[in-house]
This record gives sequence, C-alpha cells and structure tokens, in this order.
Amino acid sequence: MPQHSQQQQSQQQSQSNMTLDDMMMHNFIQRFVAVGRSFFTPPQQEQIVDLGDGLELRYGFYQSAILGWKPFLNVDVAHKGFPKPENLIKVIRDQNATIGDRVFDKELDNWQKESLQKYIGGLKVEYEIPNQPDSKRTYKVNRVLGSSINQRFDLVEKVGDAQRTKNISVGQYLHQYKNFRLRYPNMPCLHVGPSQRNIFLCTIAKGQALAKKLNENQTASMVRSAAQPADVRKRKILEAIRMADFNSDPCVRDFGISIADRFTPVSGRILNPPVLLYDKEEKRPLKAVWRAGKFLKGTSLRNWCILNLDFRTREDSLMKFAREMEKIGREVGVSIHPQPNIKHLVIKPSARKEEIVKELEVYKDFGAELIVVVIPDNGETYGRVKQAAELVVGILTQCVKAKTIYRLSVATVSNILLKVNSKLNGVNHTIGGPEEPMVLKRPVMIVGADVTHPSPDQNHIPSVAAVAASHVPKAFQYNMLWRLQPARKEIIEDLENIMRKQLLFFLKRTNHKPEKIFFYRDGVSEGQFSQFKLLDFGIELLPWLRCSLIIFQSTCWNFAIAFAVVAYFSFFTLNQRLYNCYLVSTLNFGKYVKF
Repeated sequence: MPQHSQQQQSQQQSQSNMTLDDMMMHNFIQRFVAVGRSFFTPPQQEQIVDLGDGLELRYGFYQSAILGWKPFLNVDVAHKGFPKPENLIKVIRDQNATIGDRVFDKELDNWQKESLQKYIGGLKVEYEIPNQPDSKRTYKVNRVLGSSINQRFDLVEKVGDAQRTKNISVGQYLHQYKNFRLRYPNMPCLHVGPSQRNIFLCTIAKGQALAKKLNENQTASMVRSAAQPADVRKRKILEAIRMADFNSDPCVRDFGISIADRFTPVSGRILNPPVLLYDKEEKRPLKAVWRAGKFLKGTSLRNWCILNLDFRTREDSLMKFAREMEKIGREVGVSIHPQPNIKHLVIKPSARKEEIVKELEVYKDFGAELIVVVIPDNGETYGRVKQAAELVVGILTQCVKAKTIYRLSVATVSNILLKVNSKLNGVNHTIGGPEEPMVLKRPVMIVGADVTHPSPDQNHIPSVAAVAASHVPKAFQYNMLWRLQPARKEIIEDLENIMRKQLLFFLKRTNHKPEKIFFYRDGVSEGQFSQFKLLDFGIELLPWLRCSLIIFQSTCWNFAIAFAVVAYFSFFTLNQRLYNCYLVSTLNFGKYVKF
C-alpha cells in the first residue's frame, strides 16, 4: 500500500476513534468531573482518602473506544488527587504544621510563599467577605503576594464633584470600606484573574482536578489506596459501566450502538517463568518471587564512600550498614571493603545542586568507585544528587533512604547489592533452561526506547528521550543514551545519532554486527497507537537505518529488524486473578542489505 494511503487510513481510524469517544462521553460528561478520558465523582464520606498536603483521593473510571477487528470499549478504574475545598488559612497552617499557629504571627518568608504558590497556583478560589453574600466571586490564582498590611493599591474616591486618589493597604480597605477587620493580617494576598486583583479571605473551590505532579508522600498514599485485589477492581469497573449507563443515552442509540454489561472473553495462556542461572545453581520464580543466589559474575568494591545527607542518621547506623553490605556481599559473590569513608553533610531544602557537585568531585578525585548517598525520606534531594553525579561529575551513586538504613534486613541489603553489582558491570543472573530464547544464541541487539514528559504544570521543563541497547550475548547489560527535547514531543528527535553510537558500541564490545535488532517503543498513548505504527515509524527509524548501513562498510550486511509499539492492558482470569499485560504491535521489516 502506498505511504500516503497508509497515512490517510491511519488518520481516518484516529478520527473514527475520536468520534466514538465523543459519542460515549455525551451522556455523562455533565455528571462527572472530566480529566482527559477519565471521569470522577465526589466521594462518599466513607470513601474519602486523605493524600496529605491538602489533597484527597477521588475514584473514577477511564474509558476509550478501540477499533480493532470489532469495536471495543476499554474501561478501567482511575484515581486522581483533588484539592480539598477548604479555607486557605487552614492550608497555610497545615503546610507549616511544625510551628502551628505561630505561622500567623509574622509575614510568610520566601520559602513558605513558594510552597504555597506551588500548591495553589492555577487553582480556582472562592472569595467572600463574611456576612456579605453579594461579595462572593470565583477567581483563578496567578501568584502569591505580600501580606494585607504591606500590599497596597491606589483607591480612587469621589469627593463632591472631584476625584481623589488614595494609597491604601488591603487590610485598611476591608476595615474602612467593608466594615471587616482581618483576623490574620500577616497572611498573604493573592493575585487573581486576568487583571491585577488582590484578594484575601479565600476558600479553594471544590471539584478541581490537580494538574500537577504529586509529591512523594501523596504518591505513596495514592499507591496504597489504588492497590486493590483483582475481584475488587473488576467489581469497580462493572459499577462504573452501570453508573455511566451508556445504553440510555439517545445519542448512542441513534448511532445503533449498545454496550454489553460484561467483559469480553478472550483465549490466552500463561507462560512458565524462565529459569534464572546463578553461579552453580538455578532458580525458578514462584509467583514472581525468588531468592537470589550467588551472582553469576560478582564484582569487587574496594574504594567506596558513604555520603550522609540526612541529619537524623547517626554514624553507628552507617557503620552497621557497611558491615551488612560486606557480610551479605560475601554470600552473593561481591567483595566489599568493610570500612568505607563516611562523610556527613547537611543539605537545606533550598540547597543548590552545586553544593552536592563540590562534595562529589572530592570523592571522584579520591578515586571512589561508588558513593552510597543516604537521603532524607522526603524532599527533592534524590533528583539533585542524580543530576550532580550523572550529568556533571560523572561518578556512580547508589541512593538509600534514611528509613531504609534504620530498617535493615537481609532482603533489603540483597536488593541493594543487585543494583550495586549491575552498576559495577557485574552479571547478577541470566535466562537459562528450556525457556531461553534461541535468538539470544546469535548476535542480537535488544533496544528499548521511551520519552518521559513533564507534568502539565511544568511548562518550561523539557521532555527526556532515552534509548537503552543490549551489548552482551545474554542481553543482561545495556548501554543507555538520553537526550533533552521539546516538552511533550513524542518523536525521538536525535534517534539517528543515538543509534549510530549504540551500533558502534555493540560492535566494539562484541566484535560482531547485530544479525537481528528488536526495537521496543514504549510511551505511545492509545490515541497515537495506530498513527505511530504507520507514520512515525518512518520518521524515527529510517534515518538511523540509513546511517547504520554507512557505519558498517561491508559489501553485504544482512540484518532483520522488528519494531514493536507497546501498549498496556489488564486481563482478569476466570479465577479472578489479574494480569497486567503488554500488548505488542510488531512490524517486521525483514532484511535490509547493503550492496
């Protein structure tokens, strides 16, 4: 089929999907809070889950139409954080819980204002002077300003036939002209609306979905609440279908569409887990769980350091951690020196990345092979450490939360050593037994590619494209290359140069050219699935196929490539177990030959 015909077919299918989606939303879009393709209702009192820091969890459902060999409606449960509809005075008190009501004694400092701005910026608030219902207004918050004492504006007054301009504070205006005295005059005003309006006495409007990234504690609470047994999840999906009541919508009926009230049965099989080869033993996982044996290829760690960035973690706890690393390391085949260099460094929440860079550079000059960094349980320290270590200094790090140091167990230390051994170019285990893919017995490159996008409120942060490619026969070790690119752009812009480097790296490490390349492309949304297969394949892959033929200057290089776009689905078995599966749409393009 000609390329333009394929593109036209892809566009028609995409438009058909959008039309079906719009039709299925018609009946209930006014009854729910819509967030993309997900829909939420206010929780019942017994269902309210506090996520912390001003957010509560709402349950809903996700729905989208799929045109496969026949039309399907994909429905799943959805979870979302919503700001609590509460007065901003309570929000400020909760954000500064360590000092309680003392926060109202003076104006907020810059750090406290920034924290409030991160939470309330972009949200809608309701403004109302007590006992004056006619004053109620709803505005969108732009930014946090100074206190009502210091925030002043010019008020134009009429004096007879003349006008007089008077500079007055917000607090004075409310007292003199609205007959209301503020109880907390040190608290900030808000800049709201399209024009400059400074308001006080605000309550967060209800029914707003948070279009921002959850913090660490909120994410943990969300995961705990969303993790449910398969039978509960299945029941909630069926309840969502009944609540949506698609078949009662005249618009749906007019198009001759009806939605079944049960799941579509499909035939399938569950593959046996592969045998994992360790040093002189084999392990077969049972229900995705197994205990690691002695690593197939252990490494040695002689010069390592512990950098403690948590003020609560003491020296004796760190020494105990070092002894456990050495002890468990001997059992799994990793030789670790029992006495690392330990340094304590207190990092403030507002600390810049440069402070960590300076400390890491000292360790690099010292010849450290690995730095174990103990980070606080909360905050953004992890991101700053990884940026400093991997983007600036160029040194290996292993971050460990402070609470992990206090709750050491054999399993925890073993899991840490899995990462440490891999980072030091060791081999933990490989696939063996009858399940070992025959394709791994020949020179094969397995490639995984994804693009990570910033959250909706992060407008000035770029997307990150990453491509990992195997370069050893058993496909255990991968070389990773990443690029920054414009925000929310799904196509990997520099894939040609990335794959050129990956192919050269493979050739250098194996002294062979790959006979087959399996390219797994993740991160493509359901709406883009058909488009990506037909159109974006050419944009992403053909340039580096061209460059790869130039790299390998041989009279004939035969290789096969399979390009797989990965989508995510859930399946319920008849015994009510849940399997989260990856549906792989594969395009096999046979052999490309250079003459």
